[in-house]
Amino acid sequence: MRIFHLRTDSRPESLSKVRRQVRRALAGAGMGLEATRDMEVAVGEALSNTYRHAYTRGVGPVSVDVIATPDALTVVVADEGPATVAPAIPLEVPSPGDAGGLGLYVVGRLAEEVEIGVGPAGHGITVWITTHLRARVEAPRATGLDTVAADVKPSSDAVADETTDPKPESPGTQKASF
Repeated sequence: MRIFHLRTDSRPESLSKVRRQVRRALAGAGMGLEATRDMEVAVGEALSNTYRHAYTRGVGPVSVDVIATPDALTVVVADEGPATVAPAIPLEVPSPGDAGGLGLYVVGRLAEEVEIGVGPAGHGITVWITTHLRARVEAPRATGLDTVAADVKPSSDAVADETTDPKPESPGTQKASF
């Protein structure tokens, strides 16, 4: 179910307002504080890319949606720029001499799932940023201890968790799960 929708332009001042509105929508949907902060930064990077890369003059239309399902929240950022190929999501920090990629790297590290595809018109980039909703339990912090160390060895009956992706990949879509 779509819980937020906004169409704006890619000017930095417009995108800054959108970022705050998305944060409020995520928090209002029950996302925890830490996860909301991570998503806000990830969405901010995707929005920033619309200004930096989507339009030759820096300004053009951008739409943002927040979609809620029972187990996840997804923010969708879409531009209508001329791009016809989705950029790859870097798996390693791009070197300083690389022409871009750091923003998508950050998005990939902060979100649980990121998909990037070309818009339905055959151009423009759409980014889906998803975080799954589940109880996030933080371990209590011990006070008065400098360092705690432990040697932990996997048990012989440990089983690897293999997950499958039920959603087939469409051509031109890059997907990464971290």
